[in-house]
Amino acid sequence: MERFIDDLLTIDPKMTQDEIFRKLRKQRAYIKKGVIYYDGKSRKLPPFMAAAIDRNNRIHHIEQFHPTTEVERDFLCKIYKVNRKDLVSLSSERPESHTNAVKQLREIFNDESVHSVRAALREEDFKVLHDGDTYYAIDFQRHMLINLNAEGFNLERVKRQPRKQQPPKLQTKAKSPVRIAPVPKAPKLQRLSTALKNSDVGSQSANREWEVGQKKDEEDVERRRVMKW
Repeated sequence: MERFIDDLLTIDPKMTQDEIFRKLRKQRAYIKKGVIYYDGKSRKLPPFMAAAIDRNNRIHHIEQFHPTTEVERDFLCKIYKVNRKDLVSLSSERPESHTNAVKQLREIFNDESVHSVRAALREEDFKVLHDGDTYYAIDFQRHMLINLNAEGFNLERVKRQPRKQQPPKLQTKAKSPVRIAPVPKAPKLQRLSTALKNSDVGSQSANREWEVGQKKDEEDVERRRVMKW
C-alpha cells in the first residue's frame, strides 16, 4: 500500500490527503494523521511520506487564498510554514470575492467615526498582520488576503501606536528607626522604705552607744568626788 501511495506522489508531488483518499477508497483504505488503515489493520506511514502529505495539505490552503504575486505567496508560506515555495501556484486573476472585500474595507477606512479600524476589521473576521512594512488584512475562514499597501489604504489607521512610558517612580529611602534611650526605672517603694529603716536603725544604735558611754563617765567623776571627801 505504501508503494501505491509513493507512486501517486511521484506522479503528482502536490497531491493532498483528500486526493489520495479518493484513490484509496476503492481499496477500502484511508489515511489519518500519518497512519494508514487497511484491511482492519493500521501502521504508520514512512516519515518522508507523511511529511510530504502534510506539506501538500498546507500548500492547498495557501492556494485557496489565490495569491497573485510572489510577495503574497511568500507571506502565506511563512504563515503556513511551507519551505517549498516553488510548489505554490500563483493565480492569474483575483476572484470577485476579493474585489467585494476591498470595497468593504475601504468603507471602514474612510469612516472617520470609526475609532479603531483594527477592531472594526475584526468584527468582519479580518485580522491585520504585517511582514516588515507591508500590511495585510487576512480572513482565514473565507481565504482572503488583501495587501493594504498595494490597495492604497491609510496604514496609519492600523499601525499600533507605541504605549506611553510612565516615568519611573522615585524610590524614597527608608527612614532608619529612631532609637530612644531607655528611661531608668524608679526604685521601688518597698526597697526605698527598707533602706530608710536600715538607716534609722543604724542611727538609733549609735545614739545608744553614746548614751552608755556618757553615763560611765559621770559615774567615775562622782566616785572621785566622794573619795576626796
